[in-house]
Amino acid sequence: MGTNDYYLYAINPEGTLKWKYLLSNSLNGSSVAIDGNGTVLITDGGAKLYAIQSDGVLKWEIDAWQLTSPSGNAIGWFNRSPVISEDGSIYMGHEDGILSLY
Repeated sequence: MGTNDYYLYAINPEGTLKWKYLLSNSLNGSSVAIDGNGTVLITDGGAKLYAIQSDGVLKWEIDAWQLTSPSGNAIGWFNRSPVISEDGSIYMGHEDGILSLY
């Protein structure tokens, strides 16, 4: 669950806090994708995509300003939610089309 306080919250089935992770921006409606290992992928409503392990520890993060789109422009912002395919590839929509990140 994300809020405007810059944290991503994981909640246990009984409603207690499992963990929280501080992001660099508010989530503003970002949706998560969860892979087969329980890793949570989420954009921060800005320029970062995070992979957070099921225990709340950061696995990796990507800065969109360091990536280029198919047209050769810097991506700049992740303004779509990530999607994980059956083979584990990560895709995100972008104004230049669909990006394959991994």
